[in-house]
Amino acid sequence: MFALVAALQISAALPVDERGHLLPQDNVAAAPARIAAACPREHGELRDALLRDEARLAQRLAGTARQPDTAWLQLACLRATLFVDGATGREGLLMPLGTGWSHGAIEVLLRAIAQTPQGPTAARLLTAVALAAQQTSLPAVATFSENARGSREPLAPIANAVFAAVRAGVVDSAVYRGCTSYLLDIGDFAAARTCSSRALEHGADSTWHMLRLAYIAFHVADTLGGTRFFRD
Repeated sequence: MFALVAALQISAALPVDERGHLLPQDNVAAAPARIAAACPREHGELRDALLRDEARLAQRLAGTARQPDTAWLQLACLRATLFVDGATGREGLLMPLGTGWSHGAIEVLLRAIAQTPQGPTAARLLTAVALAAQQTSLPAVATFSENARGSREPLAPIANAVFAAVRAGVVDSAVYRGCTSYLLDIGDFAAARTCSSRALEHGADSTWHMLRLAYIAFHVADTLGGTRFFRD
């Protein structure tokens, strides 16, 4: 009963389709909706206004290593929104020349989580931006995986930051999925097991995480454990 209540609480804020069905959390098409939910636009700002606000805030934060969480999140939201809008990136705070808004948002979120890992909004937004940004086929979203120099964004810092948030007590279905997925991508099976185990403790996406735990068990030659997760 408690697991069911926890699962309902976690899923309450997740995006749904036009029929009210929950969108899968590894569905790339859901990422812009998740970004919009974390970063609602005030009075429907136009792109020019977002660019001005971003430049003003980035200038204020430049040269100061520690800032209130709200300041980092505000900057990350501006950049994530510009990313979804398909705006062209520009050089700025934590954004080298040739990188896009997704890179700038992720770099700011990594700093926010390093400063306060228990903040759920930063971890939730990081998983959404990283999910969308790894794709090159999503309409109206620039790619995170490639910048102007054709290089790829490293997943390890993202995986480690989301894992830090989970260890700090963040409870969120999308964060759990992102944590497990990114850690598996970088080959950290022990940490991925921790993320999925935490998710099961809170009643989040039990089937999805059971399958990942079975995969991890078989990968490390734990046949009995893998079979048990499949049967459960």
